[in-house]
Amino acid sequence: MLKKKSKLESKIKKSSSRGKTYKVDLRIHSPNSLGYLTIKGLDTAPALVKLAGVKGLDAISVTDFYDASFIDRLKIASSTEKVKVFPGLALRAQLDVCDDVILTTFFPEHYGTLELNE
Repeated sequence: MLKKKSKLESKIKKSSSRGKTYKVDLRIHSPNSLGYLTIKGLDTAPALVKLAGVKGLDAISVTDFYDASFIDRLKIASSTEKVKVFPGLALRAQLDVCDDVILTTFFPEHYGTLELNE
């Protein structure tokens, strides 16, 4: 029996001549982000990586607001999994009269907490 493609999957075009596509989620928030419900005493980094693998994702990026301290824990948790982690941050800015511009930024995968905080 053939699996029926979802509407989104049918819109994704092959990105290379080999026909390989990647599934990614580039805007995940950790417990370090404002407004995230925390689970006291539990490191959620391994759970996030496992969930990404279960969902069939090839890569994820945690883009917390103003805080990069979760990146190192996430990279350690992903070292035994097939999921790639791209460091990121979400920043709020003001441009002219628009006072709530959100910039989602991504960095090279070898960057950690130290580089992002700089």
